[in-house]
Amino acid sequence: MNNLKELIVALNNDESIKRYKELEYIIDHDKNLKKEYELLKELQKKLVRAENTKNAKLSDIRSEYDVQYEIVKNHVLLEEYIDLLESINNDVQMIQNIISDEINMDVD
Repeated sequence: MNNLKELIVALNNDESIKRYKELEYIIDHDKNLKKEYELLKELQKKLVRAENTKNAKLSDIRSEYDVQYEIVKNHVLLEEYIDLLESINNDVQMIQNIISDEINMDVD
C-alpha cells in the first residue's frame, strides 16, 4: 500500500497534472471556453454512438465534430488542455498496464 501512496504523491506533484488542473479550473470558470469544450464532448459522444450503430448520418456527424474540434484547438488554453488530457490518459493507461502485468506475473 505504501507504493500506492507514493504513486499518488508523485502524480499530484507532476507538473503536467498540476497544469492540467489549472487549465481545468480556468475552463470551468469561463463560460465561453466551457461551452465550446462541452459542445466538443457532446459531439464526440454523438460521433461514437453513430460509429457504433452504423448511423447513416455518420459523415455529417463527423464533419460537425471536426469543425468543433478545430474551433477548440484554435484556442490556446483549450488546445493545451486537450493535449495534456491525452498525455495524462496515455500515462494512466501505461500505469494500468504495468499494474496488470505485475498482477499477472504474481498469479502465474
